[in-house]
Amino acid sequence: MQPKNNKILVDNINYKGYSNYTTKKTFQNLIQGVTNMAKILKNMFNLEGIDGSGKTTQIPLIKKSLERAGFAVHIFKNPSTSMLGEFIRKNVKSFDPWLRNRLFVLDMQATLMDQKKIYDPNVILLWDRYIDSFYTSNREMTLEEANGLVAKMPTPVRTFWIDIEPTIVLTQRSKATNEHSDPKWLVLKQQRYNELFQKNPERIIRINGQQPTESVTRQITDEIIRTMKI
Repeated sequence: MQPKNNKILVDNINYKGYSNYTTKKTFQNLIQGVTNMAKILKNMFNLEGIDGSGKTTQIPLIKKSLERAGFAVHIFKNPSTSMLGEFIRKNVKSFDPWLRNRLFVLDMQATLMDQKKIYDPNVILLWDRYIDSFYTSNREMTLEEANGLVAKMPTPVRTFWIDIEPTIVLTQRSKATNEHSDPKWLVLKQQRYNELFQKNPERIIRINGQQPTESVTRQITDEIIRTMKI
């Protein structure tokens, strides 16, 4: 039986290397630290979209555009490049869904706690996928379960959903044979993003991913700058 309390997560992990990284107390401190952060971080943004929507391409372009406009930008991804993030990346296929999702949350919490130590509201925090991905990328997870999983996490002020038709992605990836090329799964992901978009219209901004790359970059950059100046 899988444990149901996040605070006893570490007691139920026996994977080599993880016990040397953290302890139950450390995990509890992370939860408390993130809980004490503002519910909505007005300088935090994230990019979302199905696999192949152009997120990875856009991140450095947006960063460069924002820096030209005079902003400092910190980029984050999950898993992170920390020891915990590398551990997750190397072992993710061996984790059951319960453990995998909570390790991803822990990694995000650790990243935010590091930022809290040097927090500057004028520095833009930009995620390549964030809390929305728990629902869109876990076909076995309900929206209620996803919301409960990330309930202690601060919410970004704006989320940019780069929306592109799965058929276009599949055409571009015609030779791929992994789970990211599963037509039904890509369609389900898109439907889940649309569901989140309908439920969070003030936070989530739909970006037409079929526009030229520079148009997507400009649209997202302009909105981030506008939001930071409010």
